[in-house]
Amino acid sequence: PKATRGRKKAVPSASNLSDAAEDEFDILDDDDDGDFGEKKKAKAKPRKAAGAGKGKARQMTFDDIEIPAKEPIFDPNQIAELAKQYPDSYWSELAAVKSEPSDDADSSTEPTRIDFIDEEHPLELISTNMTDQMALTGMALSPDGTMLATFGSSGSVRVWDTDTFECLTTLRDASEANIDEFFVGQFTPNSEYIIVGGKLKDRKRWSEADEDNHILPCPLKVFNVLTGQVVARLEGHSEEILCVKSVVYKGENYFVTTSQDGYIRRWHMDSSWIVLLGTDEVEDGVTCMAFTVSFVPNTGNRFFVASTDDHVTLMDLERCKIVQRFDPIYSSYCDCGKFIELVEEPQFQARKPVKLDDDGDAEPMVAEPAEATSSALPTPTGPYAYFMTRGVELLDAEDNTVSSRPNTCTLHRLVYPTD
Repeated sequence: PKATRGRKKAVPSASNLSDAAEDEFDILDDDDDGDFGEKKKAKAKPRKAAGAGKGKARQMTFDDIEIPAKEPIFDPNQIAELAKQYPDSYWSELAAVKSEPSDDADSSTEPTRIDFIDEEHPLELISTNMTDQMALTGMALSPDGTMLATFGSSGSVRVWDTDTFECLTTLRDASEANIDEFFVGQFTPNSEYIIVGGKLKDRKRWSEADEDNHILPCPLKVFNVLTGQVVARLEGHSEEILCVKSVVYKGENYFVTTSQDGYIRRWHMDSSWIVLLGTDEVEDGVTCMAFTVSFVPNTGNRFFVASTDDHVTLMDLERCKIVQRFDPIYSSYCDCGKFIELVEEPQFQARKPVKLDDDGDAEPMVAEPAEATSSALPTPTGPYAYFMTRGVELLDAEDNTVSSRPNTCTLHRLVYPTD
């Protein structure tokens, strides 16, 4: 991936220090006045009176300082209660159930979700004309599955009826003086609004480096689906927005976005989904490009996994902090990741990890044939969920035009802590 243009080196402050650094600053500044400019000595506890015939009381050392235990990031009991209070609807929200009674026993309450695609369950093409003159870069279903939105390079959003496959409306920001390109979007839970993001380019400036119009800070735009009006504009990302998710956490509404500027941002919205209450960046400072996010099942939307650079990262929505950064999966980048529900348990076949050289860069690896035998997955030590990633390998053969290792999708199993 190309180097980012917008990332700046963070200046340490009380709000973005590591836990160890915070502990050190707490010692230097016990009065919590927020002034870290002058080094101060730690305040000592009151000295005990010296006993008869004894000398001066012993002065306090660092061993005498009591550091309160920090709350664990993942408390299994707390997360289980949160998941019970806010259950997932990921695997059922689009499984349409026939509501009208029927004499056919096979069609009474069976969902119409597709679980298998094979010779016995083939896909059939439907005669439709869902086309556009622009390059289509993304699409999103409404929560009830009745509408499909498509996004593209012409700066418009088309909304289609999924029963008749007719275009219901075309959304465009008529007040935008520059060039819009929409990559991603998502309907709000009641389908009244749709939030979209992508690239905003300066109509009057050219970038030789990008061989395209100069990129401006890229906003999120919230359209009213019925009127077509832009009802909100959210500013925060300096480069292309690559993913947007709407989520409800502890009864509060949020958007979560990723960008080529390397930042993942949380947007706190009011009950209408169009008024911004506040926004925060996930504390990182390392990621070059952030691609997609997918929320961890059965955690009450507390945690999500993001595809970042050549690996995936587990993040905490509530604290806007990284929980764990996993080892690299691909030698170039991992541009997509999603939690999935398996209808059959998979067979285990180990995937060799990416090798790193002395400089920390991925070494080219020659593709090897898969092993002839496979076995069941190891027994997990706690609750788990399956996660699928897609990645790209480095071009390292034939004058950097061919990858010596084929591009793949990888199935992972995330096991939750139990204590």
